[in-house]
Amino acid sequence: VWREITGREYGNEKEFYSKEEFEVLPVLRFVFEGGAEVRLDPSSYMDNTDNEFGYWTSRVYLEEPSGALLGANFFMHRMVVFDQVDMRLGWKDW
Repeated sequence: VWREITGREYGNEKEFYSKEEFEVLPVLRFVFEGGAEVRLDPSSYMDNTDNEFGYWTSRVYLEEPSGALLGANFFMHRMVVFDQVDMRLGWKDW
């Protein structure tokens, strides 16, 4: 889907996106075991690398050995609770 929308392979390298290209980036949807679902719009998963519009880096890492890595961008605008005993993560959008 990423290639169909952007004409590029998905990756985590810094790339230039025009305003028009950025505006059509997809909303990412994550569905977790148990049915919990999170949607991330491009401003939540793309990092403005040079602090000026145009250069962006995706901060969703799909090639980690243990699965996708969700970092700080995932937690933005959410109250997050880590249950270390049962090894669970809970959140509420705010």
